[in-house]
Amino acid sequence: MSRTAVTLREASVEDAEALAELWAEQVQRSMAPVDDMRLLIKQVATVDGDRIVVAEFDGVFAGAVFLRIEQRSPFEQELAVNVLFPCVVPALRRHGVGRALVEAAVQWAENRGITQIRAASTSNSRLAHRFLARLGLGPLAVQRVGATHLVRSRVSPGRMSGGQPMPRSMGALLAQRRRQREGT
Repeated sequence: MSRTAVTLREASVEDAEALAELWAEQVQRSMAPVDDMRLLIKQVATVDGDRIVVAEFDGVFAGAVFLRIEQRSPFEQELAVNVLFPCVVPALRRHGVGRALVEAAVQWAENRGITQIRAASTSNSRLAHRFLARLGLGPLAVQRVGATHLVRSRVSPGRMSGGQPMPRSMGALLAQRRRQREGT
């Protein structure tokens, strides 16, 4: 099958519904995801270092990618193009759509004189990791995410919420709570 049927363009507000559906797992749950996506598209259009590129296959919405130019790190002034949320409609995978989206990122980087591309995908997406590896992108770092309250409980396990030392066992915890109730 010919891969020339893939065309790329900037996202427009008319793409909001398709983008909201495509990125449903990545975007924050909302009562109005399409309206939120319209707002995002409008905001991206005003920022010089952000782009949403939409891919069409034979005139049908096929996928999209969010591109963002940022410093490589707080310690380096050099810029990189971040390829965020590259996603292809499942029925149109293996038709060159993903490759075309990454090509858009490479072309944008080259036009801006940027020498590094970074791509992110969800940790459980084996296909995405294999695809990016085939394109020459290697792992750079592992980012871990956790709820603040959970991390707090693991960072300071020796303290309870009131600043009191945490008992060593469940029996000791129950005894401490009984003493607190009796004292009040």
